[in-house]
Amino acid sequence: MRYKAEHKEKARETILHAAGKRMKRSGFHGIGVDGLMAEAGMTSGAFYSHFSSKEALLKEVVSTGLGKTLSWLKELSASNGDGWLESFLKDYLSPRHMRDVENGCTAAALTADVSRAETPVKKLYGEILEETVEVLIQGMRGTASARKRERAWSVLAMIIGAVSIARALPSKEAADELLASVLTSAKELIS
Repeated sequence: MRYKAEHKEKARETILHAAGKRMKRSGFHGIGVDGLMAEAGMTSGAFYSHFSSKEALLKEVVSTGLGKTLSWLKELSASNGDGWLESFLKDYLSPRHMRDVENGCTAAALTADVSRAETPVKKLYGEILEETVEVLIQGMRGTASARKRERAWSVLAMIIGAVSIARALPSKEAADELLASVLTSAKELIS
């Protein structure tokens, strides 16, 4: 039976949404195609009509997830005046974001998986992070132009790493302390 293009696109979006949440929660290797499709409410046989491989799905999950974060940053920078970057940092380094793995930043949840992925996934990841750095640069204040790029990369690495590490810590108190200390350091770097 042939489906309309809209049906196929909606099914693809459903798979991407379910896979993004599940991969963030369990990791790329933490669930197979059967489990991902069950999570999306579809049969395993339908997977390959949408994606050539699980790695191709990972690439789409990374593109969609990081793309959403980048779009959010661009919206913040366009509409929130001078303090938008500090507001972003406070939200990103919040206990709420740290606990909400499924709906949180794709980079904080899947960077380790991307590091083990094939070159096309890594290339896409790198391109989106490069663009993210360019947006972060726009929000930096007194830093000399020559140092803004360096500091933007540092801030990006700090916040992604902080959320990843905080999620792995055994106590809420230690996680909260880490997030707060990284927020203080990141605010210093953007000033």
